[in-house]
Amino acid sequence: MPTLNPPMTPERQAASECAMAGYTLGRKTGKGADTSRLEPESAALGKQMIDKNAAAEIDVRLFDPQTMGEMIASYQKTAVTLKNFSTSARFDPEILSVFADDNSPVRTLALQNAILSSYVAGNRFPHIEKLTLSDTAVNAYTPEGLPKDSLRELKVERCRTEQGIKIGDTILDMAAQNPVRKLTMREMTLLSGDKNDAKPFDWSKLPLSLEYLNLSKTDVMNANFDGFIETLPKLKNLKVVEIASCGLTDEHARKLAKAFEQSGVKHINLSGNRFSENGHRLLNGLNGKNTATNEYFEWHGAEINKMMKQTRPIEEAAKLCSTKQDIINKGLFAAAAKSDSFEDVLKMLKTCGEYLKPADYLTPAADGTTILSDLVTTKQVDAAFKPEYWKNTKDMQTVWNALSPEGRSQLGENGGTAAFQRRKNQVMMNAVRQATLQSRGR
Repeated sequence: MPTLNPPMTPERQAASECAMAGYTLGRKTGKGADTSRLEPESAALGKQMIDKNAAAEIDVRLFDPQTMGEMIASYQKTAVTLKNFSTSARFDPEILSVFADDNSPVRTLALQNAILSSYVAGNRFPHIEKLTLSDTAVNAYTPEGLPKDSLRELKVERCRTEQGIKIGDTILDMAAQNPVRKLTMREMTLLSGDKNDAKPFDWSKLPLSLEYLNLSKTDVMNANFDGFIETLPKLKNLKVVEIASCGLTDEHARKLAKAFEQSGVKHINLSGNRFSENGHRLLNGLNGKNTATNEYFEWHGAEINKMMKQTRPIEEAAKLCSTKQDIINKGLFAAAAKSDSFEDVLKMLKTCGEYLKPADYLTPAADGTTILSDLVTTKQVDAAFKPEYWKNTKDMQTVWNALSPEGRSQLGENGGTAAFQRRKNQVMMNAVRQATLQSRGR
């Protein structure tokens, strides 16, 4: 009897498409396909393509980048890892088109063993929310070629730069142009790069949205440490900090203790450093802090997320305020707008018997953003337009008129118009009710 071929399952179909991408790259380069690797890696990549929960791990030295870009779109992959990628290679940049597409499904991108050595058009990855760079060279590459206004998590490990700029500066520039909540810079020299650049490391670029910061196994103590200490208390959303195994001494411990006492950070990992008994005692004695100074370790995944979820520094700071001006002086409005805590300050403001005015929402900050634009970015427009947080419809309408279509859509269908009108009517009824009560009271 003739041997029957096994049925073409979705997994086998995806693996076949991946194999064809390998042969396509071989033809393009004129070197032929690496058949010893192609079959097993095509099978593995095929499984990843059809698994909605798996990242597609693509070696661009084995598979044709353009074809893989088409497959990413076809299979609606939300997470992609590119290995051995180089922006200066002949065919590698072809895969980038899938990330630039307005309909791109990709939200999580990782680059492993990559070389970013040539300029790529601005806002290249407009939808990426999580970006990881590991074992990657960032050479003469500017933040304009990387995500803007979309990143929530940025993780950079064992990266370097060989020309042009300090690697740490590039990371901070990238973080500064995004609403980053989790930032990791670990296992590398932050100051590697341009040795002729004498400017101090600018920690003030850390975004106000930041909730988690990991600087473990870096040279943070040499990277304008005093500037870092000055910045820490200004990060009102910061909840968890890891500075493990960085060679810190008692001198650093004294500065850190003072900074953390003034901040809302609750979880502090300073393990694996060079503190004496006095240093350990000082840091572990910080009031209301979960501090670790023992042998080296790092928190991971679910543990970090749990700590972040349980800690609300903006809410705690707002409870200590008795007036609107107190909240403004502590920088809580701007910080809350850049995180997920804006309603916390609105509730406190209402308790104080005060309300925000249009100028509070629309006046540009030093970075050019407004509270209203930040609320759009962090998707908190719905909370801001709840009727209980407005005193009159005139102010509410003024702010609504300044709101972008993207922001208005956060209130509901058809540009949020119907939802806004209902809420505006509620504000009007609340005002009438309040006036009636005051009249009866007289």
